Amino acid sequence: MKDRLQRLKRIVDLQNRMKQAREWELANLEHQKSKLVDEKVKLLGALGQLQSNEQLLADVLGKSLAAASKKSAQIDASHKDKHRNLQKQHRQLKHIERVYNEALGDYRNSEQNMEMEDVIDRLVIEKLGAGT
Repeated sequence: MKDRLQRLKRIVDLQNRMKQAREWELANLEHQKSKLVDEKVKLLGALGQLQSNEQLLADVLGKSLAAASKKSAQIDASHKDKHRNLQKQHRQLKHIERVYNEALGDYRNSEQNMEMEDVIDRLVIEKLGAGT
């Protein structure tokens, strides 16, 4: 019973670490997204300030803006996928925590039952010893 509890506890710990890793990945993606949004704002601002005779610079800024938009879309897709994985990981963690807590309760109940049996056995022995 203790081995099962230890295995379940290790699984709970592992699930927690995996969940934390997913949370860090999400935070990192959100940071990247924020940086890209800032870059897009700057590029749009620079693009808006261009004069018509600066077409070459406008093309370069346009390409940079398109690349930032593409990267932003990739990050959004990755973020969505990672968020789904995090939710799945969270559900798995909650499930294994419930299994662990149930096993722990069963273990504690069995220990209490064994202690109660020991007390009853001692009382029966004392009673039998006093009756003779």
